[in-house]
Order: sequence, then C-alpha cells, then structure tokens
Amino acid sequence: MPTPDWWPQALIHLNQDPVLSPLIARYPSMPIQTHSRPFTALARAIIGQQISTKAATSIWTKFTAVTPIHPQAVLNLPIDKIRSCGISSKKTDYLYDLAKHFTEELEQLEWSSHTDEDITLRLTRIHGIGHWSAQMFLIFHLSRADILPLDDLGLRRAMQQCCMKEIIKPTRTNLLERANIWRPYRTAATWYLWRSLDKG
Repeated sequence: MPTPDWWPQALIHLNQDPVLSPLIARYPSMPIQTHSRPFTALARAIIGQQISTKAATSIWTKFTAVTPIHPQAVLNLPIDKIRSCGISSKKTDYLYDLAKHFTEELEQLEWSSHTDEDITLRLTRIHGIGHWSAQMFLIFHLSRADILPLDDLGLRRAMQQCCMKEIIKPTRTNLLERANIWRPYRTAATWYLWRSLDKG
C-alpha cells in the first residue's frame, strides 16, 4: 500500500500551520497508505460505517478469512457466512449490491481519469455508499490530495479540539473556512487530525 507521491510536498505546506506542525512531528512514521483495489476500498468503507476503527478492523479480518475480496466471490458467498463475521444484515445487502455493480459496470472503469465529483456521483448510486464512503474512496484508493470529509464525526471533533477551541459547536462554514489554509492538501491535514484522536 504505497504512500501518495504528493505527501512530502503536503508536509512542507502543512508545517506552516502551527496547529498541524506538532501533529506532523508527533507521527513522523505514519503517512497515509492507500488500498490498491477499488472493490476492496469500498467494501472496507461499508464495513467501517458507524463503528469504531477497532471494531471495523476486527470485522474486516474475519471477513477476509472467509472469502477473497473480489466481487464475484462476495456474490457467491452465502448470507450466513457474511453475517458470521459480525456484519449486519443491512451491510450484507450493501456488500452484495456493491459486488453486483462491480461485475456489471465498475470493474473496468478507469477511475483515475474521472473527477472527484463524477466519482462521487457514480458511487452514491450504490446502496450503502453515501458521500462519506465516496470520500473515503477518494482518499484511500485514489489518493486525491484535497479531500475534506466534513461528514466524518472524528474529523469535526478533531478540528474543534485542535483548531477551534473557542467555538463550542463550529458550523460547517466555520470548519471550511479554517481548512482553507490547508488547500490543496486537505487530505493530509485530515489524516493528521484523525491521528490526534488516537489514544496514547
């Protein structure tokens, strides 16, 4: 899982922010890494919805133990096998729909040639893929440099704690304005803000 080629330049840019600079120094060996296969990235995003990172990692490990992470393999997997991994019935339906879309239209798509907006539109047509999941795909599969996933509760909490302590409940407009100085590397800023929530 490679680190994006724009990452070093992002660190130079973000180190100019007195809030992010100490975070970058605290986590020097933790650059973002990307998932190489689009189906894998989206399946993982579905499993990770609305649960903790620790729980999602545990479920993903169980899931990969019962099936290859490939669209046709998932379609062939019995429901009870998927459910036995700790995956809810709703997320099981989402995984099947994702696999169906890949076998029918998305497997051969040249993702890198499409804009963030076009990819988001295509993905949100799939059951269980909302705006947040599409943004996770843009970050962790396509390595897009300037994604700010404000639908992510963790990011909003980290921004409030690290950057906007004087505002009890920052609005979306507040958050967007604060993040403007991180352009065009808001993905990297997001990564380090997520790290600020790590225990220890």
